[in-house]
Amino acid sequence: MIRTCLICSKNFATNYKRKVFCSKKCQKKHEKENRPVRFNYLSTGTVGAIGELKIGIDLLSKGWEVYRALSPSSSCDLIALKGEITIKIEVRTGQVGQKNQIIYPKNNIRAGYVAVVVPNKIIYIPDLPIITIEKDGKIL
Repeated sequence: MIRTCLICSKNFATNYKRKVFCSKKCQKKHEKENRPVRFNYLSTGTVGAIGELKIGIDLLSKGWEVYRALSPSSSCDLIALKGEITIKIEVRTGQVGQKNQIIYPKNNIRAGYVAVVVPNKIIYIPDLPIITIEKDGKIL
């Protein structure tokens, strides 16, 4: 079968259904660009805290009020408020798979939203609600 490389868009022949790269060079490039955020010298708790802070900054920049849990056994990592809307968010560190799917731990999620920190972006599952707040006729 003829496939198209996910990195360089070159067509190549293969007998394998799962093969999505034309060469090891393209596969390595994809792996490097989509490597999970790893800090081998830091504890997993510290890596999680870094992710929570990244999500907090992102939400604050979008106009949400953000509150962080004090206990590691809380039902969510963050609570965000905007207008009359309150959402509970679980933060996870993830990676992008070979077919651009988001891979992250899906166990023990008790919040209504998951924020996945992957290299160079944040994905909210489901998407954050779009809320426009008006005060005295002005959009805030």
